[in-house]
Amino acid sequence: PEALAEAEDAMPGALSASASASVPALDLPALAAVKLRYDRFDETRENVLKKARDVIKSAKNAVYDLQRSKYGTADSNLAKCAKEASAIYAAHIAAYPSLRGGLFSASLEEMAEALSLRAFLKDRTILSRAEMQAQSGFSFPLGLHR
Repeated sequence: PEALAEAEDAMPGALSASASASVPALDLPALAAVKLRYDRFDETRENVLKKARDVIKSAKNAVYDLQRSKYGTADSNLAKCAKEASAIYAAHIAAYPSLRGGLFSASLEEMAEALSLRAFLKDRTILSRAEMQAQSGFSFPLGLHR
C-alpha cells in the first residue's frame, strides 16, 4: 500500500491526497449554466409547438374556405398564417435553427398546400417554388433548404 501511494504521488499531474480532497468532483456553476440553457431551449421549443398549432389551424381553415369558394375568408386565414409563422421565425427559429423541423415545418407545409390549392382553384395555375415563396409573404425561405 505504501509503495502504491508513492507511485501515485510520483505520477506527473497526479494530485496528492490532500489536494484531491479540495478539488470538487463536479463543476456546479458549469452544470447550472447548462441547465439554464436547456430550460431556455425547452421553453422556446414549447412556445414554437404551441404557436405552430395556430398556423396549422389557420391553414386548415383556409383550405376549408377554399373548398367552399370563400376566397376572401381563405385569403384572411392565409394572411394570418403568414403573420403568425413570420413571428415564430423571428422570435424563435432564427435563434434556434434546430427548431425549424418538426411542427413548425409541418405548419409551413400546411400553408404551402393552402397556397397551392388557392392558386389552382382561383387562378387555375400551379405555383412554382418562386411564386409560392412570393405569395407566402415570408421573409425567410419557405423550403427546408437555406
